[in-house]
Amino acid sequence: MIEFADIMSRDQNYGFLITVFSNDHNPPHAHVLDLNRNDIGQIEITKEPPKTMDEICLYQTKALPMKVKKSIVEWANKTDPDFNCPYWVVLKYFWKRFQLSI
Repeated sequence: MIEFADIMSRDQNYGFLITVFSNDHNPPHAHVLDLNRNDIGQIEITKEPPKTMDEICLYQTKALPMKVKKSIVEWANKTDPDFNCPYWVVLKYFWKRFQLSI
């Protein structure tokens, strides 16, 4: 069974989702999906959250719309009220948790 975590949807509706899958391969990355779960692209899960759009590392993706990149930066640095830490830390947590279950 494939588990997934829609990390971005835990906060508010940005018009897309950031998802990690339990059976995914290295390097650590997340999938950016539209609300119909169609692939928009993939981003690397880096040690630190991106502070600017230029710091977003794309993975197997040529480009993301500027609006999406801007929202990713905003979201990545925002505090998740359930975990009391930046959403980027939550994203890394789910990636590591899923990798341990393989």
